[in-house]
Amino acid sequence: MNTTLFMSLDKHQIYLVNEGSISFFIAVPSKEFNKTNISIELRDDYESFNINTNNLEHVKTLIRDIYSKIDSYNISLVIPITENDELKDVRTNINDITYDKLNNVIGGIINKSYMILTENGITVESKIIIINNEKYKSFISWFLNKYQDRCEYKTFLQLITITNNESISLNKIEMTDINFVIGKDEKEVKPQEELDTLEVDPSIIIDEIDLPTSYIKRKEETQLGYVSYCLLGIMSVIISLVLLYVLL
Repeated sequence: MNTTLFMSLDKHQIYLVNEGSISFFIAVPSKEFNKTNISIELRDDYESFNINTNNLEHVKTLIRDIYSKIDSYNISLVIPITENDELKDVRTNINDITYDKLNNVIGGIINKSYMILTENGITVESKIIIINNEKYKSFISWFLNKYQDRCEYKTFLQLITITNNESISLNKIEMTDINFVIGKDEKEVKPQEELDTLEVDPSIIIDEIDLPTSYIKRKEETQLGYVSYCLLGIMSVIISLVLLYVLL
């Protein structure tokens, strides 16, 4: 197994591993993350990452663009490259024979990735993550069914873990067939004093009503009549009490 340090990022070392007709890139997190999962992305453009058939600077640009997006997270991303077309065959020939061939390739990559990570002091979680790619949907379903207890299917977004409770702004993450926009839904929040102030439309305010003079006069006369009846009643009660006292 030929392992070469291909690129260094702030929090990951990117290695290129070659063994025969199989090669792969792997991101080894720095020891501050302590542990990681082996996360495998089956890319339909895998041939673009082959340094034997592509310009080296072009491959470096592709690798930097991909791995720089995960540099702040405890992700050990693996990108397989095959020269015997195992990755192409499972898309065009959907059968157990092609599936078994790619299964053997992935098994070897997982074992080698485990060795590299542990040798660098990183604890590897037991679950292997297979990242979403619709073009390999049939094979991924077959693979997950075969290794139900050891593998998980996740989107790239689900892999992300922000370390040290820091809020890291990540506006856009792009991977194969994945385009996630991440951000806080920023809504305008008014200060409490503005919320407590109710603005009233002047058109709905009822002004003081000027009543007609005749209505006011009738109301006053009615009120005086009520007073007269009350006085007569009080006088009648007093007279009745006086007569009662004299007779007794």
